[in-house]
Amino acid sequence: MAERTSGADADSVAGAPPGSETETAGRDPHPRAVQRVAARVVVAAATVAYLALVAWITLGPAPYDPAAASLLDRALALLQSVPATAWVTFDLVEFTANIALFVPLGVLFLLLFGGRRWWAALALAVALTCAIELAQGAWLPTRVSDPRDVVANSTGAALGAALVLAGRALAGAFRGGAPRPVG
Repeated sequence: MAERTSGADADSVAGAPPGSETETAGRDPHPRAVQRVAARVVVAAATVAYLALVAWITLGPAPYDPAAASLLDRALALLQSVPATAWVTFDLVEFTANIALFVPLGVLFLLLFGGRRWWAALALAVALTCAIELAQGAWLPTRVSDPRDVVANSTGAALGAALVLAGRALAGAFRGGAPRPVG
């Protein structure tokens, strides 16, 4: 039986050449690969959870909780009573909320597909918002299907994906080298 050494070479087997199968026994030979797989699992789980939230928000029978609608109505009435903020309308608030709703999906889809396939992440987001609007128009009589929602949601997904790509480019610039590959 081989004798184990102590100190910095505690994981090595005495006499085994560095990098040999015996020398690396008991250690993960590819810790970065394991980290990448774990990260993808976390991103996939977060994506599924966020998709469930989006479905609950967009495909529920009532677009707004009555208490939230009352609060929103009061806030909009207050904003419209002041000339400097009278431009804030329900349509603007709803459009902005639709953008914000899909920013995380743009981030998550880009992380799942990788930067080189940014177009696939964006295509999936656009297909998803089209499916939501079709479902609202076909099966949810209390909902309103609106093509502006497709524009807003797609814009949000594109912003989310762009944030990830810009963050990666900045991170590469701060590392003092070439930008990190997008994929």
